[in-house]
Amino acid sequence: MPSIKLPVLRYPNPRLREVSRDVDDAVDRNVKQLVDAMIETMYENKGAGLSAVQVGAPLRVFVLDGDLVTKGMHALVFVNPVLDTTVPSKKEVTEEGCLSFPGVAVEVERFTEVALTAFNRDGKMFTIGLSGYAAKAAQHELDHLEGRLLIDHLSSIKRDILNRKIAKSRRLQKARRGLRVRPN
Repeated sequence: MPSIKLPVLRYPNPRLREVSRDVDDAVDRNVKQLVDAMIETMYENKGAGLSAVQVGAPLRVFVLDGDLVTKGMHALVFVNPVLDTTVPSKKEVTEEGCLSFPGVAVEVERFTEVALTAFNRDGKMFTIGLSGYAAKAAQHELDHLEGRLLIDHLSSIKRDILNRKIAKSRRLQKARRGLRVRPN
């Protein structure tokens, strides 16, 4: 079966703000195809995780690079994930990036340990405890499912500065595409 790489939505695409809806059937053929394409897309883009909403499907689904949990582990699939808020954990500020914000890194405060309950690609419910970078990546993807973006973790002043930089970069990219070189 050929691999499918999906286009990743980039900020400021308004579809990134959609709140994802629950998946009715985790083993539905279309959901499995979406998950497989998301895994391929995540690895092709060298991402640590990817949510369905980032590829234009506002469903409560995300994938994480399994190496974040155990070296050599295949991607982890989370369908209808629920964060267990009773797990005590300290918070830590670290720099985060996002496939929807290429080239941007933002300092974000996240829990260092989390527990999630979800369904896997085969429709089996599981609970997993994550720590360190894996915990932070899961929280990042959960944010996407709620329509929260990396930029939302910034103060209004820093958000305005970043928005101006992104707008300027987009204008430059459009200008470069619009330039035509005439042959001599």
